[in-house]
Amino acid sequence: MKKHEEYSPEIITQKQVVGRKEQERHKEIERYRTTAAKKMQIIQRQMSETDRAIKDFAMRFNSIEDNFYDLLTTDSSLKLFRRIGYNIHSTGKSIVKKSKKSEEFMHLDAILYNDTTLIAVNMEWVCHKNNIDNFLRETKKLKSFFTEYKDKEVLPSIAAINYEDNADVYAHNLGLIVIRTDGYNFFSIDPCVRETLVKF
Repeated sequence: MKKHEEYSPEIITQKQVVGRKEQERHKEIERYRTTAAKKMQIIQRQMSETDRAIKDFAMRFNSIEDNFYDLLTTDSSLKLFRRIGYNIHSTGKSIVKKSKKSEEFMHLDAILYNDTTLIAVNMEWVCHKNNIDNFLRETKKLKSFFTEYKDKEVLPSIAAINYEDNADVYAHNLGLIVIRTDGYNFFSIDPCVRETLVKF
């Protein structure tokens, strides 16, 4: 008759230790998986909240941009332009044109014009000095993109709700027409001396 194999206490103890280690390893893996799953849920929730915030911001910005333009073209606003010497009879907004000489595009937020003059308006929620510098560089190229206005005098103008670090004073000193608005109701134009306006 075959004898049962006898195990020493040392061998049994070693197997138990190995078994416990294996169990702990599996538990650690499960804890890691659970933690990773929770972190992924948090990240997905944050991404979803960020997407909603971006969409909300875009809707608000587009709404304010539309309101900017509506304010810009009201009879009372156009009357302000007449006071500084510009009798506007045509307007346009969000105009994009591709260059005939390259693959570049140019975008104009809004334009106000008559037979001899075109006012190019850059709309900003918050305006910084670098916005003004960039806009001036772009405006210099306007006639090469919009050849239909090549015979008009082009005046750059900036419109914003907030001007950071005296950006409005900076723009005024550079010769831009400075427009202030709350995006909904209030609209004003800085008093301008025509001889100091920058023209292209």
